[in-house]
Amino acid sequence: MTDFSVNLNTGYVQGQTQSSGKTQTIAKDSQFNSYDQFTIWQSSEQKAVEENTLQEIASVGDSFNQEEWDEAFEANYKKALNNAGSFSFMQEGKNYSESLQELSQNNLDSYDTIEKDGKITLDEFKQREILENNTFAGTEGDKISEDDELAMQMLETTFKFMDLNGDNAIDIDEIKAYYTVADIMDCTDNEAKEVDDTMDGVITFASVDEMQQAMAFEGEPYSKEYESRNTLKISMTQIYENITGEKAANDTPANDNTKPENNEGNTQKTTGKPVELPFHQANEPSAKGKIIKSIEDSFFN
Repeated sequence: MTDFSVNLNTGYVQGQTQSSGKTQTIAKDSQFNSYDQFTIWQSSEQKAVEENTLQEIASVGDSFNQEEWDEAFEANYKKALNNAGSFSFMQEGKNYSESLQELSQNNLDSYDTIEKDGKITLDEFKQREILENNTFAGTEGDKISEDDELAMQMLETTFKFMDLNGDNAIDIDEIKAYYTVADIMDCTDNEAKEVDDTMDGVITFASVDEMQQAMAFEGEPYSKEYESRNTLKISMTQIYENITGEKAANDTPANDNTKPENNEGNTQKTTGKPVELPFHQANEPSAKGKIIKSIEDSFFN
């Protein structure tokens, strides 16, 4: 449940947030656009997960050494992720493609405030990320600036990851690829190795957390984190190429066995119009299944 007012242009925030553990949906008459609501939901869930994790650790006392504390934190953080809520970007009266288009456009507009050219530059990306982080930061110590070397490195790594076509900018189709993969993934039950194949516009916080970690940290070669990051890049690239009909950048990891089919009759990219994703059609499961299998093999094995 969200109960506060926020101005993401100035960073002013007042009130409190509380995770309900349920799906946050977009109200038709909301004072916030779909991306603002996604950002508010994400911040609320992040705080709830961290608070629940620390409460669980505190309940067992302070007898842990540092290694034990780290292990306890990781275990309880995963437990808290499993109990976190989800967000639906579906809007009343709009289909999947239209709702995805609006969320992605709102996201783009929120970042594209310097050049205002329909793309997000690295400077615009850093500016918005700093603003969002500091708007929802719990303490002064949680805030970041351009002087924070580690934070800026993480943002640069994430930006490069999101730039699927290698033009040194992030466009709306690359943003759509991000949200579509987030919709496909379901990290709330790793033991059951489940993937959400419904394509219903519902995104779990566990999925968002997993993806953001993968995008921000490259990981050691051949480590689980490294392989997960590569598979995420492949999955987003496949979706991007389906949307645009164009090849992504050459630095994208190759995986011909999971490349989605481009069936006749599927709607391709049209300037200014929503795009129906080929693998979202109920009678065309093969391409979607390949993408889902690719994600499942990496993230849960």
